[in-house]
Amino acid sequence: MLRHMTEDDLAQVREVDLKAFGGKGAATLQPRRREVMAAYLAAGGGLVADAGDAVAGFVFWHRWGSYGWMGPLAVDPLHQGRGLGKSLVETARSALSAGGARVVGLETWPEQGENLTLYSRLSFRWEGFCLLLTRSTLAIDAAIPRSPVDDPALVRRVAAAVLPGFDPYQAVAAFVHQGLGDLFAAANGFVLCQRGGSREGTDGLGLVRLLLVEPGARRNVTERLLETACAYFRAVGAREVVLPLYADQQYWLPGLLAGGWRIAGATLRAFWPAPPPAPRGTAFYNLVG
Repeated sequence: MLRHMTEDDLAQVREVDLKAFGGKGAATLQPRRREVMAAYLAAGGGLVADAGDAVAGFVFWHRWGSYGWMGPLAVDPLHQGRGLGKSLVETARSALSAGGARVVGLETWPEQGENLTLYSRLSFRWEGFCLLLTRSTLAIDAAIPRSPVDDPALVRRVAAAVLPGFDPYQAVAAFVHQGLGDLFAAANGFVLCQRGGSREGTDGLGLVRLLLVEPGARRNVTERLLETACAYFRAVGAREVVLPLYADQQYWLPGLLAGGWRIAGATLRAFWPAPPPAPRGTAFYNLVG
């Protein structure tokens, strides 16, 4: 039986996630913490497959304006092969569409062959790889960033300029208000920095969850926002920073590699019913982690 997820389910949800993926968080390369899952739930919604005395599977979703995103999603290995994954995906996709999402996306690991087959059968279109870059904070010698901001008008203006119809503010606010990260802004861009771990500290990783810069801005606006993020993560005790780099932004790759970033892995992104238009301006974004 599928039902809506509540915060009371999160302990079992995390157990299913660990069983299915061995703690390999889909984009942050870390075990997903309860606080992060609570932020996913606050930013959108979730379903669980209820096996009576335990959670057998789950999916989170959230909507960023007309863009919907699905995941994390997992099914307990003991309950796989019964159609639970298909039911979770179809129900989440229907909920996002009913809420106004014109595009629904997801990410998965390339080695998850069964997932690739399932999503393809459900008419998701594979759009390309998202590289996961990491950088050590030990050699970062940048100034500690100024105070974070909470500026919904700026977030929405920049997002609409980069990806028309894209409104990430609800998700941004959920992570900030849960104490899992902070937002830093320039005149024509912003970066959402997500700490690993909990309110009390970090587990050594920080994630650049969302960095958007309006079209026409100078390249150094993006570079300054990345420096701000790295300085912030060093200040809160993170040893490494994770940056998602989608295929249409990979002209940044040579400069990032020269600046100390390295390729740590990659995920595959898929969309239904069709991929969104290419972003205008800079768009580094991780919608699931």
